[in-house]
Amino acid sequence: MKFKIISAAIVIFWLVMMFTLVRDRLFSHAAKTVPSEVAPALLAANWKDYEEWMGIYFKGLPIGAMTTAIRRDNEGQVYYLTSRLIMEFKVMSFSAKVNMALGAELDDAFVLMRFLAKITAGGNDWTMSGLLYKGRLLYRIKGGGRDMVGALELESPPSLLEAVRSTLGRSLELKVGRVYQIPVYDPVWSSGGGMAEVRVVRMESIILGEKRYSAFRVETTLNKYVSVVWLDNEGRTLMRELLPDVMMKRAEKDEIIARHREFADPVPLPGELSIRDFLGRESTAGGGEGGLQFLLQDMMKSRDNVEKK
Repeated sequence: MKFKIISAAIVIFWLVMMFTLVRDRLFSHAAKTVPSEVAPALLAANWKDYEEWMGIYFKGLPIGAMTTAIRRDNEGQVYYLTSRLIMEFKVMSFSAKVNMALGAELDDAFVLMRFLAKITAGGNDWTMSGLLYKGRLLYRIKGGGRDMVGALELESPPSLLEAVRSTLGRSLELKVGRVYQIPVYDPVWSSGGGMAEVRVVRMESIILGEKRYSAFRVETTLNKYVSVVWLDNEGRTLMRELLPDVMMKRAEKDEIIARHREFADPVPLPGELSIRDFLGRESTAGGGEGGLQFLLQDMMKSRDNVEKK
C-alpha cells in the first residue's frame, strides 16, 4: 500500500512538472513573438514634464553622473530634450574623461526634428547633428579627423532613443512579457537608427542606498546596442546599465551638482539647421558604429591594460 502511494505521488508530480513546462514554453514563446508597434505620438499621451538625475558607478565606485530632462512648450507643439553626461576614469597613470551634451527638438507627434550632440572622450572631440527633411533623417558626424554626412530612411518617422527611454515606462503598459517596437534614431550611444525593440523581461529586486525596490527589468535593443533599465511602478528610472561593469543609479540633483559643477550650466539646443549643413562632405550609410558606447568600450580596455601592468 505504501509503495502504491509513493508511486502515485511520483506520477502526479511528473504530470504537474510536464504541464508547467509546456505551459511556460507555450506562453513565453507567444509573448516573445507578438511585438506591438508603437507610434511615437503614443509616448506623449497624458504628458508630464520629466527630469532624472543619475550617479554613474564602475564596479561600485562613483565615476560620474548623467541627467536627462524633457519638457513641452506652452502650446504643446514642441518637446525639448536636454541631456548631459560626465564620466572620469582614473587608474594609476591612466586618466580619461568623457563629457557629453545632447540637445534635441521633437514635434507635437514626438517625432525627432533636429538634434545636436557634443562629445569629448579620451582627448577627442565629436559633434553629431541631425535634421528631419522630407521624410529622411539627415545626419552629420564630425570628429577624429573626419567629417561625414548621411541620410537615414525609415518606414515610419523616428523618435529619439533617449526620449523614448525616458518616457516609455510612463506611457506604455509595464507588464512582464510585453514587447514593443518603436522607430528611433540614436546619435549618442550607437550612432544609428531603426526599429527599437523594447521588452519587459521580468520583475527583479534591486537595492538603491539602503532601500530595496521591486522593479521592472526592461531591455531595449537597437541594432547592436542593448540598453537595460530598471523601472519602478510609475515608470521612473531606478537603475540603468551602460556597460557590464558600469551602472547608473537614481540620485538627487543637489548631490550631483555639488560633485560636478558642469551640471549647473544649461545644455544648448540645436537651433536652426538647414539642408546646406549636410551637403558636400564625405557620405556614409546607416550611421555606423561611432557612438559613445564604442568609445567607452575602448577606454575601458585601455584602463584594464594599465591596471594589469
